[in-house]
Amino acid sequence: MRWARTRFLAPSCPEWFERVLIVSWWQASWRNRVVRFVAFGYAFLGFIALSAAGPSVPVDGAEIFSRCVACHSLERNRTGPKLCGVVGRPTASISGFAYSKALQALESEWTEEKLNWFLESPTRKVRGTRMAYAGVRDAEERLALIAFLRDAATDPDLCP
Repeated sequence: MRWARTRFLAPSCPEWFERVLIVSWWQASWRNRVVRFVAFGYAFLGFIALSAAGPSVPVDGAEIFSRCVACHSLERNRTGPKLCGVVGRPTASISGFAYSKALQALESEWTEEKLNWFLESPTRKVRGTRMAYAGVRDAEERLALIAFLRDAATDPDLCP
């Protein structure tokens, strides 16, 4: 018994722990050992799954918008139109920007629902658009991006 304690467990391990873990393990029936092994295995897998998931991090709309800056800007037209004040603005309404005929044909307003619909997959939602972007597949990220664009319109530092 002392050999098992010094060999496998720390010297400060309480005697009852040694009895439960070591002695009862080897003295238990074959079926009982299998049940314990499976139970410890499931507990270990559960612990690994919980630690791998990590804490839930809120999505930052500005971080999502950083994917768009290759073509868009808040304050001026680039390859894509400026996005300052896009929520509530009529589609294809920025003067001086050459919109595709597909977007001009929409003739609606960029509401939050319409932006959510469009940003999921622009090329599939509006056939013929020039926006060569696969879209934002994650609904939470789309909502964070739309909230950022909505709030940016009222921020004088972002939309001059």
